[in-house]
Amino acid sequence: MLLASGGALHKKYDSYLAIEDESVAGLNLDAPVKFNGVAVGSVQGIQLDPVNPERVRLTFAIERGTPIKEDTLAVLNTQGLTGIAYVELSGGAPNAAPLRATALEPYPVIRTKPSLSARLENILTAVLPKLERTSSNIDAVLSTENRAAVGAERKLTQGAAGKVTHLVGLKV
Repeated sequence: MLLASGGALHKKYDSYLAIEDESVAGLNLDAPVKFNGVAVGSVQGIQLDPVNPERVRLTFAIERGTPIKEDTLAVLNTQGLTGIAYVELSGGAPNAAPLRATALEPYPVIRTKPSLSARLENILTAVLPKLERTSSNIDAVLSTENRAAVGAERKLTQGAAGKVTHLVGLKV
């Protein structure tokens, strides 16, 4: 909603809260809040959660009329090569109810999901130990002793095959 006052246009904003379970390094006050890529507000507060300091409480000022629904999600994002952090909102099915404040918080709480960097970090944390074990197993299979043993087995097999061929040739 825009109000004209003395020739200037003023937007009305509503406050929302999001609680992040990951680092918000690089996110600053007044960082943009975007909804499907469209700037709709800014970050107004960044504080550690007093109950659980592993979580960060983010307060947003979002333009009144922005369709923040119960299924809207917030995720930390970065802009291209600059790496400037912002908050991206998405979701909000047409039939979803508008997000409302509860008795537990002063503002409606937008649900969050892990950022791409957090998801990649989780995947790499899970995959790297497996990759290290696989590499060690390959090294063991390709060890000098195993290569020598495989070579010896190949010679024995070739020798046995030659003898079988010779015996088969005699009986025919």
